[in-house]
Amino acid sequence: MGRETVARAGSDVTVVAVSQMVGEARKAGHTLAAQGIGVEVIDPR
Repeated sequence: MGRETVARAGSDVTVVAVSQMVGEARKAGHTLAAQGIGVEVIDPR
């Protein structure tokens, strides 16, 4: 890794996604945040 970008900060779960799935993972993170679950989304590119 080393060049990854944190697309969304969170502290409960980490999702690594690339390309179009980064947007999908961010949407899922927003939905889960409403339930009190913090999702970190990382784009490794």
